[in-house]
Amino acid sequence: MHKKETLEQLAESRSTFLQALEGLSEAQITQVPVEGIWTIKDLLAHLASWENSCLVPLRAYAAGGAFTPEAIPDHNAWN
Repeated sequence: MHKKETLEQLAESRSTFLQALEGLSEAQITQVPVEGIWTIKDLLAHLASWENSCLVPLRAYAAGGAFTPEAIPDHNAWN
């Protein structure tokens, strides 16, 4: 996939994701777990953490550099 297509796909995915969350109440995002023991709010925090770890490499990629993700030796512990 080319850079432009990758960035467009990321933008489209973000838009779809935000639309899915629109209108959810605090009660809905903290209610009964939706994945194992995780609530929607837990999943959002998890996604935000991973997104934050990708931010620097994505900025470098958007500026024309290589996408070099952060080295995380133990993904399970990090999660």
